[in-house]
Amino acid sequence: MIKGVRNLDSVENEKLSSILNEVKAEVNRAHKKYGKFRSSHEAYAVLLEESEELWETIRKKQPPERSREEAIQVAAAVVCFIQDLL
Repeated sequence: MIKGVRNLDSVENEKLSSILNEVKAEVNRAHKKYGKFRSSHEAYAVLLEESEELWETIRKKQPPERSREEAIQVAAAVVCFIQDLL
C-alpha cells in the first residue's frame, strides 16, 4: 500500500471502478490497434510520448476533460507494459 493512502469510501470506490473501466477499454483498443510492445524500449517510448501529451494539456491549460483523456492513455500504456512483462 502507498504510504498515506486511506481506504476509499463507496463513492470513491465507484469513481475508481469507472476510471479502471475506462483504462481497460483503452488497453483493449490499444492492443487491437498496435499489438504488444516489441521491447521495453518501445514501451518506454510510448509512455514518454503519452506523458508528454498529458503535460501539453496541462501546460496549455486545456479543459480538464482533455487532461483526463490523456491521463487514461498514460494509465493504459502502463497497464499494457505490465501485461507484456508477464
